[in-house]
Amino acid sequence: VSHTLIPRIITPSPYPQHNTGSSRFRNALQRVTTDPLNDTEAWQAVMTEATSCYNSLDHSVDNAARLDWVESCYGNLLQYFPYAVHHIVRIAEILLQQYKNQYNPHRKQQCEAKLNHLFRTHLGITTDESEDESASLPICAWVVELWMVYVQKIEWDATQQSGSLPVDQRAAKIRESVIMQRRPESKAH
Repeated sequence: VSHTLIPRIITPSPYPQHNTGSSRFRNALQRVTTDPLNDTEAWQAVMTEATSCYNSLDHSVDNAARLDWVESCYGNLLQYFPYAVHHIVRIAEILLQQYKNQYNPHRKQQCEAKLNHLFRTHLGITTDESEDESASLPICAWVVELWMVYVQKIEWDATQQSGSLPVDQRAAKIRESVIMQRRPESKAH
């Protein structure tokens, strides 16, 4: 299971409007491909299109190719601009939404692996019991919005794990799971 974002924008796009006639997106994509470090206007057009496409998706149907394309736009941008905090938070939100709504176990596992990688590299934490000795200093440890996505994931996981318990025991189990996830010393035991 890959734990990194798709690093290059997938072409051709699974969206028909990107592949016919004159397209603002195709023009921007060409400019980004030619000069990825200097053409911020082209990047803005690409990311606006990726956001618009994601927001227009019907999440009740299988959109794997379209979701991969959106992810590839963020992944490519972050290859060149790893401190683009707004985009880091946005892709984390997108991955969390996919993780929560994914019925395909393989895709769900991929989303979780990518989220965990984002949390490890950008916040400096892990969501499992492993210790990452090779982790560098987190680059977004100060970003409250990314911490909120992390907390939402922990709460979601705890809720899913407590689902089979009687109703009167669920709140205590969720609270215990969230507290254990947040305590560094709990991972040593």
